[in-house]
Amino acid sequence: MPINKPLSIIILTLILAGLLFLGLRQFRLDEAIHWKIYENLLKLELVLRPPPEKIKDILLVTIDNPTLNHAKNRWPFPRSEFARVIDNLRNAKAKVIAFDFVFAGKSTPQDDACLKSALQKAKVVMASAIDNDGIVEVFTLPDLTSHIPSGFTTKLQDRDGLIRRNLTYLVNEKHPSSGLLSWEMQILKSAEDIDIHTLKTVNSAVYFQSRRGRRWKIPVDRKTNSFLIHFRGHTKDFNRISFYRILNNDFDAAKVKDKIVLIGPASTLLGDLHSTPIGWLPGLTLNANAFLNLYTQDFIRPLPAAWQYFVLILGLALSGFALSRLGPFRSALFIVAEISAFLLLSYLLITCDYTWNYSLFPVLTLFSALWARRIYKLIGGHLKEQHGH
Repeated sequence: MPINKPLSIIILTLILAGLLFLGLRQFRLDEAIHWKIYENLLKLELVLRPPPEKIKDILLVTIDNPTLNHAKNRWPFPRSEFARVIDNLRNAKAKVIAFDFVFAGKSTPQDDACLKSALQKAKVVMASAIDNDGIVEVFTLPDLTSHIPSGFTTKLQDRDGLIRRNLTYLVNEKHPSSGLLSWEMQILKSAEDIDIHTLKTVNSAVYFQSRRGRRWKIPVDRKTNSFLIHFRGHTKDFNRISFYRILNNDFDAAKVKDKIVLIGPASTLLGDLHSTPIGWLPGLTLNANAFLNLYTQDFIRPLPAAWQYFVLILGLALSGFALSRLGPFRSALFIVAEISAFLLLSYLLITCDYTWNYSLFPVLTLFSALWARRIYKLIGGHLKEQHGH
């Protein structure tokens, strides 16, 4: 009975793909390819797609090189200068003022008094950090600390050293109802009047809502309550004013009115740089992207597994059929076209806030079909020899 060549190669392709799939997953060999394609898709999106309109609601006050050049004092600046910046931003009617660094170092009672007075008059969010020992570093000021909201800016770093995810909150194991919010969540709470009592995690999503009824659903990793940061802008894409101009009250108040103001280092001299899928970013820009995701609800979520496997199996079947019908050159062109179509679809999906596994389709489609055709030829040749004898 003659062997049906197309069907045989398709079946062999699917079998080999299954074995290769298990091998890749077992040894995590697909991760590097997946993340490389992912970061290139994000970079392409930054080039082709403008940032969301609501990015204009965010203002970065940057402690940049011009600020360091104009500064009368060395970094970290006296707390009285931060007090003056808070007062100037409050007078310009900023919606929220958030500091993207922990107030460290020594201070004087006079400087502390100035800062305390400014904090009592404005809506301010402070930053805290989690060090390598798991200790939370927080801003402290007598009689005031408990009244000033603070969130941690610490980011999760993947095995390759890149930062791709942002935490939402950490649960206090001893007191589950009193967990710690991330800095970005704390700013969102202040800006959108979030009812923190509605915060909960169900399966792979964090839910909460504002007192005005606006609802959030954040797709997160179950273990860490973190979400993939959808990077929508470099530093240049955000509205910015140098810190020294705010300090000297030398700025247009209209550019500050009703803005969510994020204050932080943006100079390489201060060393606050982080490796991300779109390149090295100042911590302020990294955190601003994470906050922008929360503010606009622009989250990257995984495509349902059923759709991913459907596309994968369809691609494998088509590549197997092509190799059984076409010559080597045409079948190679077909597979290249198929992988190109997959990458184009991947880009369109990420612009619609969906992601999937970027490595399995190209790897399995390319190698499984080629090996299947070779195995078919070996089996076919062996059968012909037996038939001849």
